[in-house]
Amino acid sequence: MNMVEEYLKKLGLSEKEIILYLMVLKNGKIGVNLAARLTGINRTTVYSVANELSDKGFVVIDLGSKPNMLIATSPEQLMSLVDKQKNIIEKL
Repeated sequence: MNMVEEYLKKLGLSEKEIILYLMVLKNGKIGVNLAARLTGINRTTVYSVANELSDKGFVVIDLGSKPNMLIATSPEQLMSLVDKQKNIIEKL
């Protein structure tokens, strides 16, 4: 496991979430069907994992496009999300 994968795991991502996020990040924007083929995760599971990633702020799901697209949140935006979470936790 490389450093990025280890960091994503520390952020609480599952193995499938890491695989899918890195695939989307690599492509910037990718269709669900293509993501399923490239990751080896079945399409139905890709939707489920993508929803989890979306809830966590890692991807945006564009259901208005044909095909449905997954768009990666940039690493810079993720760092901002992590910093906000840290601040919230520190205030508790």
